[in-house]
Amino acid sequence: GGAGYCDATNPGTIGSGGGSGTSDSGAAGAGLIILNVTGTLTVNGTISAVGSTGTGRSAGGAGGGVKITADTIAGTPTSFTVAGGNSGDGSGNGGGGGGCVLLSYTTSNSISPTAAYFAMGGGTGNANRGGAGVVYVKKTNTNGDLYSINSGVGTTLSQQGATSIVADSLTLTASSTYAVPSGKTLDLRNGSPFSAGDATGILRINSSGTFTPTTTGNFTV
Repeated sequence: GGAGYCDATNPGTIGSGGGSGTSDSGAAGAGLIILNVTGTLTVNGTISAVGSTGTGRSAGGAGGGVKITADTIAGTPTSFTVAGGNSGDGSGNGGGGGGCVLLSYTTSNSISPTAAYFAMGGGTGNANRGGAGVVYVKKTNTNGDLYSINSGVGTTLSQQGATSIVADSLTLTASSTYAVPSGKTLDLRNGSPFSAGDATGILRINSSGTFTPTTTGNFTV
């Protein structure tokens, strides 16, 4: 399956296309949505940047990017999805990785990445599920919070795209694996930064990657 890798602090790329099969083209990745609003943005409908489904032996496309900036983000979406696409039904192919989302606001935000309407998981695949997407929710002049929520068990990573991220917490659920690659830094400021997780997630720090918690000790991710 494909790894999630985009920069959730500033989404600016479309989703990658899936790998091709013997005679089947890889599925298309999703696009990029940018909403920059002065005042209040109310979302009561659907926001979708979902990777396409593969055919035959081709892999699913990656989820896209969504960047929302507003003074107030209001409403309750019927669906907010940046999931990766499923693979085709042939053997040896994987699902697309989930996309990334930034919800940046000044006053208030009503959209929750943990709500039932929100989907950022990797697509299913005959070889492997794609890595989960990543969502960064940040109020102006605060550290913000990170979320990576998969849609089932898989071994593919969600790689941090930004060189350095400072956040209060990282919520990992549904068997998501969040990786800090070489040369990149994750700084979590909350004393219990993983407390909202469901104990199925994995935080992986690659060689020369840096994880800086506020407190030291044993963490349950």
